Amino acid sequence: MVLTRLNTEFYTIAWRDEMALTFLEQTDTGVSIRDEPGPFVITDTTIITNFAGGFTSAVALEDLSNTSLTNFGIIDGEGTGIAVRDGANVLISNQGGTILSTGTGINARTTNSEIINGPESVIRGVVGISSSGIAATISNSGEIEGSFEGAGIFLGGLSDLVLNTGRIFGGIGIEVSAEDTDIINRGTIEGTSGAIVFDPFSNNGTVRNLGEIIGDVQGSDGNEQIYNSGEIRGAVELEGGNDLYDGRGGVSGPVFGGSGDDTLIGGSDMDFLFGEGGNDSLDGGRGDDSLAGGAGNDTISGRDGDDMMRGGSGSDLLSGGRGEDSINGGAGNDRIFGGDGNDQLNGGGGVDRISGGNGNDQILGGMGQDTLTGGEGEDVFVFKSAQESGPGANQSDIITDFTQGEDLIDITGMIDFGVTSFVQEFSGSGVAEVRAQSLDDGNSLVLIDVDGDGQADSAIRVLGVNTIDVNDFLL
Repeated sequence: MVLTRLNTEFYTIAWRDEMALTFLEQTDTGVSIRDEPGPFVITDTTIITNFAGGFTSAVALEDLSNTSLTNFGIIDGEGTGIAVRDGANVLISNQGGTILSTGTGINARTTNSEIINGPESVIRGVVGISSSGIAATISNSGEIEGSFEGAGIFLGGLSDLVLNTGRIFGGIGIEVSAEDTDIINRGTIEGTSGAIVFDPFSNNGTVRNLGEIIGDVQGSDGNEQIYNSGEIRGAVELEGGNDLYDGRGGVSGPVFGGSGDDTLIGGSDMDFLFGEGGNDSLDGGRGDDSLAGGAGNDTISGRDGDDMMRGGSGSDLLSGGRGEDSINGGAGNDRIFGGDGNDQLNGGGGVDRISGGNGNDQILGGMGQDTLTGGEGEDVFVFKSAQESGPGANQSDIITDFTQGEDLIDITGMIDFGVTSFVQEFSGSGVAEVRAQSLDDGNSLVLIDVDGDGQADSAIRVLGVNTIDVNDFLL
């Protein structure tokens, strides 16, 4: 090995003969490693800086392949701590050492290279590590820290992998401006402006969290996949693209799917899942969840727990599962299934089909011509206005399985004044009246005059029951 002082700014180390190991010398003018290197080591008693010279990094590896640099000492860079420019299969290993910088701790632009920050090791700068190459692997079991204005790790390349069992911190913990990024966390990732942020230039990122993420996870218009079996102490905002959030076994803040056809799966705790735009699939899992589909034709399942669910503006499928659920279909032609438990079901707007399932349910069709099925239990069919079930054949709601002595029809919300009477014929007395017609097909038609003018303002078709009487109503 030949060590040559080229000028007062930095040292250049170039290989001229074979050596198994080379120890870098202490300097305050910077070190540049060129040509065909072998393994390099900075010992625990060595300090390398570039403060006395004009070099832009304390250590630079340029156009190298199949080499490694291991640091046990201190690298303190003005601008950059370690710069790796071009080349391939370069290993940078910080083992108990400290890499500091006024800019970027390690700045790597290589192919198939690896950066290891071992236990009790520190990499710190405005940006801790910046990687803009291809297929980089960053493994951290120490501490990587960026400033409040920077990032712990910035990824700007292709097919990068981050493995974290230590701590990564910054204004943004990990900022991704790359494609096909995979982040696996068993430690802590923290960011004051976002723990993990996929910027608009990223695509197809995957996060697998088994540890702790402190701060928001922000997606892009690409397709992100978030698997959380740890804890996310912040929101998950997936933005555009067809995204996946799988929180089974984990805990997180609210999850927003954004635009695109997203799949959101909750965990065992209380989840807040919002599909937003697109045709989304939401599954609350265990726990008392809040689920909202937003725009699009969504499929929403509450499963276990006492869930609150809302379909949104599309034609949605909502299933409560077990528990005492509150379900609102919103606008659109929805299908709603209460499942087990005493549920409150509201079709909202549109032509809805609602089934209570098991339990003592309250079923409200809302606007539009709805088909209502109570299922097992003592169910109450609720009508809050005459407009919800009009008098015309194509307007009136249908109750498919009314059981006398168990179920009730609640029309108290229709009546604004006076006393409601159950009559054989409308009298036009100025008092709200209800009468029932027995139809030849074995069904019944309930007519309601809400203002007492002698004309039916609302009608309800009751299947399978030919004789309806006053005991079947809440008046």
